[in-house]
Amino acid sequence: TEGDEAKGEIVLNGRFVLDAKGQKPLRIAIQQLKIGSDGSLHFPGGWFDLKDKLSYSHLGVKIGISRVGLGFGQGANAENFIGLDGAVQLAGSLPAKAAVEGFQYFWDQKGNNGFRLKGVSLDFTIPKAIRFKGQLTFFDQDNAPKLGGDDLEGVSGMEGSVALQILPLEFGVSAQLLIAKQQQANGRFKRFWFVYVDMNLPSGIIVGPNIAFYGLLGLIAENMQPAKKADEHWYRDWYRKAPMGATDRSKWALVDQGFAFGLGASLGTLTDGGYLFHA
Repeated sequence: TEGDEAKGEIVLNGRFVLDAKGQKPLRIAIQQLKIGSDGSLHFPGGWFDLKDKLSYSHLGVKIGISRVGLGFGQGANAENFIGLDGAVQLAGSLPAKAAVEGFQYFWDQKGNNGFRLKGVSLDFTIPKAIRFKGQLTFFDQDNAPKLGGDDLEGVSGMEGSVALQILPLEFGVSAQLLIAKQQQANGRFKRFWFVYVDMNLPSGIIVGPNIAFYGLLGLIAENMQPAKKADEHWYRDWYRKAPMGATDRSKWALVDQGFAFGLGASLGTLTDGGYLFHA
């Protein structure tokens, strides 16, 4: 605009290789890296993938970095950050893998600084004993999940899943959760949450003639209700609609003072492990 100083920028596209003596060359691809005449640095999303994962191994511990982020702004309110996606894997008697996504350290000219994390996961197995797998994702209004098919505004929180198997007993339990808050027009926050648990038993518990109980399901939610229209049938139109079931968050909506609670059971024939009949 009139009165503004002319500004220019250089746009870089291509690949470069970091080659350190004794280490595997690291190939990095860059698209739309913009360097402004004012010293600003920008590329889409602030992140770029490493074509060859950067890894280091020592004493049975393997560290890998698959993505790197950089952001340097200009001006009094600009924020800077460095970040990475990576994983740590342990070998030996307790093989385990922990990973982080979108891990950032940020700072600005006002002295504000701290850490942010988009997601974390943990996966480990104790042979012939336990298998565990869990993940947790953090979100804000820029990447909030959809509920009932609608985008959510002013929302931040976390969602995740966990699965645990006790191998000798053939027992397993899994869970999903969503915990978040939404800022209201008056500046206050409304909290909402959703938890679903599924438990499978190794063998049936007799509840009747050749009928056994094989598992339990539970669901509870606050300030949420099924996203069902008044003219929709509960089973035919809502439950069976893809994805079939009642636990996918896309089939739930925010409802002030809403509450939901449900229990379910897995039943089947006892003598054949539920092969002839199960529900």
